[in-house]
Amino acid sequence: MNAMVRIDNETVYPGRIAASHALSAAFGPIQYRRADGYQVVSTSVSGRWLGMRLLEISQSFPEGGDPGDFHFVLDVPLEQVRERLRAAGFPVTTQEMISLPDSDGYEHSLTLARSPANADHTIFGCGWN
Repeated sequence: MNAMVRIDNETVYPGRIAASHALSAAFGPIQYRRADGYQVVSTSVSGRWLGMRLLEISQSFPEGGDPGDFHFVLDVPLEQVRERLRAAGFPVTTQEMISLPDSDGYEHSLTLARSPANADHTIFGCGWN
């Protein structure tokens, strides 16, 4: 996924998705936009993750160079995503951020929320504080 972007002097540009030929058809074109002090790079996805239908993967980068967050949009209701993620070892809860300490000066964070665009979709976020 890091190939999805390239960074030059703190500006994020769309890159390309590094996937095998067999998997490349599962990804749509890379989209780029600026929103509320963030640069967002995303792609639609036609596939499954942990048995759940995955619709989109995005990275949001705050302007100023801090690490970017990943977001996964799943076509599964929030409660089912929470159960599936917890069974896979992710310590997620609903509608709140969980911080996981790390030695690099940032805390890793996990978020889980209903998509504001579609209440039947869930957004799972992985990032840093």
